[in-house]
Amino acid sequence: MKKILIAAKTLIVAMSFSLLCQCSSTQFTGAAPSPPVKKLAIVKNDKILMGDFEPTILKQVNQMGIAASLVDSPPSGNEAYLT
Repeated sequence: MKKILIAAKTLIVAMSFSLLCQCSSTQFTGAAPSPPVKKLAIVKNDKILMGDFEPTILKQVNQMGIAASLVDSPPSGNEAYLT
């Protein structure tokens, strides 16, 4: 009987924690802090073992409306790039 009571208390405590630790989502509707990226250079990485990884990333970024291109080294200046 004592083991059942301890198990019941443990279950109640565990369920209480699960109710208190739930995720909540937020929505931000203000202006973006900087202009959106319209052009992105993706630097080639020889350490990537998946042959279609970079072309897949390039395709997905282009589908988001960002003109992306694969380059050998980071661009000079203030252009956005991904390594």
